Amino acid sequence: MRIGELAALVGVSTRTVRHYHHVGVLPEPARAGNGYREYELADAVLLVRARRLTELGLTLEEVADVLADDRGRDLGEILAEVDADLARQEADLREQRRRVETLRSRLTDTPRDVADSIDEPGLLAYLDAVRRAGARGPALDRDRQLLSLIGGPDGTASTASTDGADLGALLAAIGDDPSAAARAAAIYARFDALAAGAAPAREVVEDLAADILAGVPPELIDRAAGAGPLAPAHLALMNQGLSPAQQAVVTAVIRRLSRPAG
Repeated sequence: MRIGELAALVGVSTRTVRHYHHVGVLPEPARAGNGYREYELADAVLLVRARRLTELGLTLEEVADVLADDRGRDLGEILAEVDADLARQEADLREQRRRVETLRSRLTDTPRDVADSIDEPGLLAYLDAVRRAGARGPALDRDRQLLSLIGGPDGTASTASTDGADLGALLAAIGDDPSAAARAAAIYARFDALAAGAAPAREVVEDLAADILAGVPPELIDRAAGAGPLAPAHLALMNQGLSPAQQAVVTAVIRRLSRPAG
């Protein structure tokens, strides 16, 4: 076959083929009586490998060395290696598509700034469950953002004494219980209601703090209580953007956690 046919078969330009000849990546093929290059199947296989190796990041000099080592090998062996490379590439593409589809499904219900920042299934299950139970508003959005610090793809450190997978397993229990998810959604609404207006009575703050802790898995309460005082930076992060009444609830929750049982 001629150079144009070879280029079309492999999916490169004739200029690329000529350049590969020039730098020694591809050997010069035999020429027909009219002076045109005549390519065979082996040349096409070498060109496929050259393209694949450059896609993997090898320099043309490195590609030339690899192909030179291959020229004494059986054609069937080389084809099998090319096929294995393509299979790996196909598997990588399937995995990339799976991740894209996961992100697309999250975008329907999750703000974009956190849709791609939580990978832990248990945390996602909890957020989805309380959303289905009717939770909306700033309090839920804040929890999504705080949980993204725990269950993100980089496994960033949490502000509590547990990692994303562990916390996800604990919160997933709420997601598995419709009544627990409904109670959590109601608490989010009550917390949002304190964002404006007059300061509530002490009883309102204490009742909400008690109900918040009543909905938290006991294992998580034990871990938080045993972690010691909350670092000032973490407390400031939790209180950022909250009204005085909401900050009072946070303070009440922390105080109850530090209070000895009984």
